[in-house]
Amino acid sequence: PCAKKTFVEVVPRRCHRVKDYFYKKPNATMSPVQSPAEHVSSGPKLSVCIICKNEADRLTTCLEAVRGLTDDIVVVDSGSDDDSVAVAERLGARVFFNAWHGYGPQKRFSEDCARNDWVLNLDADEVVTPELVAEIQALMTTGPALAGYRLRILTVYPRKPGPRLWADFNNYVRLYDRRRMRFRDSPVHDTGDTKDQPVGQLEGTLVHFASW
Repeated sequence: PCAKKTFVEVVPRRCHRVKDYFYKKPNATMSPVQSPAEHVSSGPKLSVCIICKNEADRLTTCLEAVRGLTDDIVVVDSGSDDDSVAVAERLGARVFFNAWHGYGPQKRFSEDCARNDWVLNLDADEVVTPELVAEIQALMTTGPALAGYRLRILTVYPRKPGPRLWADFNNYVRLYDRRRMRFRDSPVHDTGDTKDQPVGQLEGTLVHFASW
């Protein structure tokens, strides 16, 4: 069901504002570009799923941040006409094309493309912090006790170097076992259906770099 899309590789543009926020951050517990081979987990394997369209300027940072978590990164592209696909393939992601039918269907398609049942589901303009990477690694090593976990998602607005002081946040299930919960099949809402199962809360944050 997941048809792979191939493109000629082009050197991508970088979003320095996004990179500076993470790579200059003090007291980081783990480099976001650590190889997955350097972290050996005895627990379940994890796939990272990312939906994307025309995100070449931000996709590099999103992908580099999760390389320490998995050797299975799935990028589902809905028809980019920039370098998004080339960026994803250069950084080792498996890239699939799926025409856009809405947020929920796109997220569910990405779940189907994953090699592993445990999924971290992201958008291309979201970046996991090093603290969150370390927390997820520890959780997957010991084995998750619940079917899913909520992540706090902080928003960084355009022309801002980082989240504002006392920034509010969304709190959604993004790390989960797809056999026990999945994203809703809604074209306008990209939220998970927990099926009334108890979920946990992670302390690390996911940062959303808004484009508006």
